[in-house]
Amino acid sequence: MQLFLQLNLTTLPSNAENSLIQLFYCTSEEPLCEVDCDAYSAFSESVVCRKIKIENPPVQLKPNLLEIFEEKRIVAWVPVDDYPHYEEFDGLGVDIDVNDYEILEIEEVGIPKIGDKLFGWPHWVQSVEYPFDRKTTHK
Repeated sequence: MQLFLQLNLTTLPSNAENSLIQLFYCTSEEPLCEVDCDAYSAFSESVVCRKIKIENPPVQLKPNLLEIFEEKRIVAWVPVDDYPHYEEFDGLGVDIDVNDYEILEIEEVGIPKIGDKLFGWPHWVQSVEYPFDRKTTHK
């Protein structure tokens, strides 16, 4: 699995916890993790998220991968207002008569925000589809 994201919690706004959050994502083509292993699904075994306490300097590991993602550094946090997808309005108690024209306007102004963000509302590609919690029983 590739290290997809690492956040040092001491660098986040209003947080002094001495920990790292790491997200690893399978990019294998044999099996094709994205499809064969449902890597895009919540709680997939092709994705690992962990929180580790920083006690000693981190060890640099060299993964056995043919292609490693280029490392990029987050240099600043920019707070922005974000709002839910219009399909979520009814469930949130927002009383609005949403017709096709209003929906088009809402999407054109970028609600919810598109792109990389920490927290905020998901920008759904097709329609609202929250994952179920695998810790609960489903029949």
